[in-house]
Amino acid sequence: MIKLASNGNKGAGAPWCGRDPALIIYPHISSCITVTCVAGGQLAGAHLSIYPTQDETNADLAVFAPLAAGTTAMYVIGVLGG
Repeated sequence: MIKLASNGNKGAGAPWCGRDPALIIYPHISSCITVTCVAGGQLAGAHLSIYPTQDETNADLAVFAPLAAGTTAMYVIGVLGG
């Protein structure tokens, strides 16, 4: 199990993206989007805040992309509209 804080709280010490064979927990999804991919027999997840700039979000997605390589299914959950 891995617990992922949002990328808006990267300085808090908890990871915002990662992989786990069976379970990813995303606490406090109130203004965030979570992306969970099935990749290489594991789950790869990212907890994305609405607060970073577009450039920061692009940089974070570049960090997440190798974890999600080979994705066969994707689940996007969270606040998707206003």
